[in-house]
Amino acid sequence: MDSAFRIGTRMAMLYQGKIIEDAEPEKFKQSKNPVVAQFLSGSTEGPILEGSQDAIAKK
Repeated sequence: MDSAFRIGTRMAMLYQGKIIEDAEPEKFKQSKNPVVAQFLSGSTEGPILEGSQDAIAKK
C-alpha cells in the first residue's frame, strides 16, 4: 500500500460492488468510512468481515 500511496494521484475502493471512497491519497488515508479505515489498518474487526458474513448467510 505504501507504494500505491506514493505513486497514485487518486485512490478508489470498491466494497460490495460500489465505489465507497474516491480521493487523493492523503484524503483517502483520513477517510471517515469505517470500511476504508478497517482496510487501511488491517484490522480483522469491523464491517468488512460482518458484511462478508451477511453475504454468505443470504446465499
